[in-house]
Amino acid sequence: MYLKKFFLLFVGVFVLTACSNNNANPDQILEPTGNRDLELVKLKSNDNIDQNPSNRAKELISEKYDEVSAVRAVNHKDDILIAIDVDHHERFNLDDIEKKIEKQVRDQYSDLKVTLSTDQKILIELEKIESDIMNNKISSDQLKKKIAELKSLSKEQT
Repeated sequence: MYLKKFFLLFVGVFVLTACSNNNANPDQILEPTGNRDLELVKLKSNDNIDQNPSNRAKELISEKYDEVSAVRAVNHKDDILIAIDVDHHERFNLDDIEKKIEKQVRDQYSDLKVTLSTDQKILIELEKIESDIMNNKISSDQLKKKIAELKSLSKEQT
C-alpha cells in the first residue's frame, strides 16, 4: 500500500515537472492569444460582378467576432454566401456563434438572401471562387450557378 502511494506521488510529480516549461517567460504565458489579424481578401468589383456586399460582410464579421479565424464571402445580385472558420477552442459554442453572426448579417443585409456556413468544404470552395473573381476567370452566370450549388450543399449538410 505504501509503495502504491509512493508510485502515484512520483508519477504526479513527474507529470507536473515534465509539463512545465522552465525557460518560458511568465509574461508570455499570460498574454492573451486573441485579436490576431484575419487575412481578408477584398474582391475588386468589375462591371459584371459587384462584390461590395461580400467585402462589407467580411469586414463586419472580422471586426466584431474575435473567435472567427477565417471568413470568405461572395455574392451575386440578391444572394450572399458566407463561410466562416471558428477557432478550435470556440467550437463548443459553434451554434451560438453561428446564430449571432447570421442574425447580424441578416439585419445588416436585409435585402439579400444570406447563407452562412461553418463547413470547411464551403470555405475552401469560396476561396477558389474568390480567386477566380480576382483573376476574372468566372462569369456572372457561372458565379450564380456555383453559389446555388454551394447553397444546396450547405443545406444538405445541416
